[in-house]
Amino acid sequence: MASGISLFADQACVNVERAISDFRAGRPVLVRTGSETLLAFTVEGLDPRMVDALAALSDDRARLLLTPARLRHLGLNRTGAASVPMPVIDLDRVGNLALRKDGRIDAPVGPVSWLDEAAIELAQLSLVLPAVLAIPLVSPFSTLQGLLSATAEDILAYRSRNIEDLRIVSRAPVPLEGAPTSEFVVFRGGEGLRDQVAIVVGRPDVSKPVTVRLHSACLTGDLFGSLKCDCGDQLRETVRFMAEHEGGILLYLDQEGRGNGTVALTLAV
Repeated sequence: MASGISLFADQACVNVERAISDFRAGRPVLVRTGSETLLAFTVEGLDPRMVDALAALSDDRARLLLTPARLRHLGLNRTGAASVPMPVIDLDRVGNLALRKDGRIDAPVGPVSWLDEAAIELAQLSLVLPAVLAIPLVSPFSTLQGLLSATAEDILAYRSRNIEDLRIVSRAPVPLEGAPTSEFVVFRGGEGLRDQVAIVVGRPDVSKPVTVRLHSACLTGDLFGSLKCDCGDQLRETVRFMAEHEGGILLYLDQEGRGNGTVALTLAV
């Protein structure tokens, strides 16, 4: 059997995509750079069993990593991410800081490291709430088995390396209400292991400037007509406008909750 054969064109991207899959599934991921290693875990999957397991590893050095948006919600005027010391991993405290609408900061915040930034980026790529429990690990940590790892460099470079890696995987005519001549074009690739859809409304003349609109997927608004947003109205009005004005292209982006996932969306409403 031949040895040294790689089936993957870009092993770094494969490592990151596997880490994305595990992180989204609620499994810890190791984020590495040089001799440093960070165990990262999404707060969405935190339960008493995992709290006990993480506490056994933390040696009182766990930190909660929060984005600038969440920090501002907590009452801090921050333009960058920050970390909150978590010497005791407490479910109620994590919920207050990361999840609740009425949450408020309860301790001084500190800076984030290169590894921390990569852990937050991994959460965002995974479409989970970008609040991460981070535990610096001291080698050796051979007691940890079965955890995937990716380097901070590969995680932070993933978006830019994959931004042009899109390919059409299917296309089909799909008559829409008010726009019977429409075509759905599905793209695969790019970041986050998601499919994106371009909806060609009518027959736009691509030799001239074409009307284009970006629409972020919104489950509650687009599908259920939520009264807390006008996403569904905007979507249907866009299709109607394009159908009446020489056509256009609607880019329907799979970035629920503006890229933070359905959990973040429902927490915000």
